[in-house]
Amino acid sequence: MNKSPKIITTILIVLFFLPSFAQELKTKKVATDIYLEIFTIDKKNKLKNGEYFKIDTKSRDTLISGTFRDDIKSGVWKYNIRGTKAWITYDYDKKLLIPTPDQIIKIDSFVIRKGDAFEFEKVDSPPLYIGYKNEVQNILVMNFRPPQQIFQEGLSVTSVASFVVDKNGKMKGFQIVKMSSSDVSAAAFAAFKKIDGDWSPAIFNGQPVDSQVFIIFDIMLNGASSTIPKIPNAIRVRLQYEGIKRAPVEIGRSTSGSGYGRSANHR
Repeated sequence: MNKSPKIITTILIVLFFLPSFAQELKTKKVATDIYLEIFTIDKKNKLKNGEYFKIDTKSRDTLISGTFRDDIKSGVWKYNIRGTKAWITYDYDKKLLIPTPDQIIKIDSFVIRKGDAFEFEKVDSPPLYIGYKNEVQNILVMNFRPPQQIFQEGLSVTSVASFVVDKNGKMKGFQIVKMSSSDVSAAAFAAFKKIDGDWSPAIFNGQPVDSQVFIIFDIMLNGASSTIPKIPNAIRVRLQYEGIKRAPVEIGRSTSGSGYGRSANHR
């Protein structure tokens, strides 16, 4: 028996029967092909206040749950693996990550700032996006729109980009390290701009530090040799397609894998 509709109904009931200030709140639902967001806004100032849920529209799994206070995340938020299994919990009031997932703890080296340069060093913990598991990779895969000419001419191209997660957990400094074409670079930057959350910064000798994260955008005709550079802990967005497409292509998008090194096959 599918319990998902009951879960969503329960969420709506909880949002409706909030404490006395609920009279000033309005429940809203925002649906896309991928997610359903359920939250409440203040009728007067239109700011998010109260409970928030993000639900996978296909599996009906709750990916994110937490509380807003005047449009600011507050208290403890839960970020899950698909299937509602816990991934991370983050306390926004205390700025505390609890706990760090085992898969992330295993990453003991990362590119961090040492003086005026970035160097590969042993770290206490690498940077971690505060979101459900693989959220950054999902955002990139779903929003990366390379030029149609690549598929029409049967090309295989690879671009490498990087950005900095500073010691305060903010992203900055997006740049193209290896450019296959200006159009691909523009598409990569457009996808990157869709990432709007914060990170838990890299920790080195007990202190937060700036770190450099690499993204590999790999577009490959099925059967072609891969030219992906070997960059440790890089986020990988891989688009693999079948045959030369003479007409405009609307590419189906799917994801697989976990953590750094994520890939996607597009048919």
